[in-house]
Amino acid sequence: MKPPPYSLNGARSRTVQVGSALVRYEVYGSGDPLLLIHGLAGSSAWWDRNVPALSQNFSVYLVDLPGFGASRRLKSEFSIASGPEWLASFLAALDLDRVSILGHSMGGLIAAMFAARWPEKVDRLILAAPSIGLSRTTLASHLSPVMRAAFYTRLRFIPRLLWDTARAGPVTLFRSAHELLGMEVHQNFHRELCTITAPCLLIWGERDVMVPVKLAEPLRKAIPQSCLRIVPRAGHVFMCERPEVFNDLVLQFLSAGKRSQPTR
Repeated sequence: MKPPPYSLNGARSRTVQVGSALVRYEVYGSGDPLLLIHGLAGSSAWWDRNVPALSQNFSVYLVDLPGFGASRRLKSEFSIASGPEWLASFLAALDLDRVSILGHSMGGLIAAMFAARWPEKVDRLILAAPSIGLSRTTLASHLSPVMRAAFYTRLRFIPRLLWDTARAGPVTLFRSAHELLGMEVHQNFHRELCTITAPCLLIWGERDVMVPVKLAEPLRKAIPQSCLRIVPRAGHVFMCERPEVFNDLVLQFLSAGKRSQPTR
């Protein structure tokens, strides 16, 4: 099985030592650092329709979380609960003291956890349908939403989804999904959200069945300096489904963040 085409011009591919492992990452553009964090069963390739626009004004850092994509060999070293600490080690290895972070789904949860525990390291925070507040339930009960989400997914994205799912493998996916839905990482986390000091943009797809839009408003109320934007006619992977709308929302927020606080 061959991966679907994925290439972006201007990439600076590098490796860095994080703990005992060499981690590959890519940088695009120039300017203030912006780190993109993918979701469950994903990889940094999920941002291919966003990087060209975002890298016009920022140094965009792409990295695959351990167990996924190019970092799949590191699967034994990663869990969602340890994700924020891994990010802290990764940023320290890059000598980045303060960054803006954009995280999608599971990556959004990890980004929020990081921002809550190291608020001084986060300039601005964008959470794209973060997996926070999901009902505590079984994996089997989520098969229907997964199938419905696949129905809404654009055909051009399905090869990438299948390739990244295969690269992660069933063990990593099952373990991460079980941890996510079991809410082990969520216990007392809502209390931590109030410690996030960075201006925060929440973005949701109107038709998201994986992380329902009903979870958005409670999260907006819990995070100080947060605002919420809904992408019409979009599902869970809306940065791929409606990239122009998504890119505009992110760039407007990042540009306005230095001049004024986001409106609620």
